[in-house]
Amino acid sequence: MTDDTTTTEAAPIIFDGWRSISISLYMALVGYTVMVTVPVLSTALVAMLGFTEEQVGRVWGADLGGLSLGAMMTAILISRVNRRLLVMAGVVLSIGTNALCIFFVEYEPVMWLRVAA
Repeated sequence: MTDDTTTTEAAPIIFDGWRSISISLYMALVGYTVMVTVPVLSTALVAMLGFTEEQVGRVWGADLGGLSLGAMMTAILISRVNRRLLVMAGVVLSIGTNALCIFFVEYEPVMWLRVAA
């Protein structure tokens, strides 16, 4: 009698390391923190820049729309582009557009910068 059952263990994946999981957790918490601060930032847009409540809603809608667009673009590009290049491009775009939000205080430029951020 022969035993035809074989056990195959899954090979470890490089992305299952503690560093990858730690960075993923950190990025998720940072992203969540941004969403938690939206009420405070919305109040600041109304009180300090004179935006209407409707404009603030559109700015944050544009921000979330840009987040969705970025996620879709990343999903398409992640297997075709060097991941380090993709991460660096995302970091530069995010930091650059957020920095520009400091200098542009009118409604329309802020809205388009939030899409890009």
